[in-house]
Amino acid sequence: MLFEAMMVRPLLQTVQKQYVIREEMGRIVSRADFAFPDLRYAVYCDGRQWHLREDRWQRDLRQRNELAALGWLISVFSGADVHRDVEACVSIVERTVRDRMARTR
Repeated sequence: MLFEAMMVRPLLQTVQKQYVIREEMGRIVSRADFAFPDLRYAVYCDGRQWHLREDRWQRDLRQRNELAALGWLISVFSGADVHRDVEACVSIVERTVRDRMARTR
């Protein structure tokens, strides 16, 4: 649902699905639901049933801290957020992409 909504906006059409993010030595840090690799921006959609399990929640926190240390910016949307107002989620992604693009010029 989020992917389809992003595809309508020209600025977001370069998004990659299920993007594997690796650290400098090649070890996998995370698999982002969506990513803009050139901008080091990843988007995650976290469902309550899976991501609120204690072991998964702790793993997500470690991964996100490591992503930040590698210079990645992330946005996280709950499944409820996406279903309730996908356009609001897409607007956040678009604003972030625009901001990251402006900073890399």
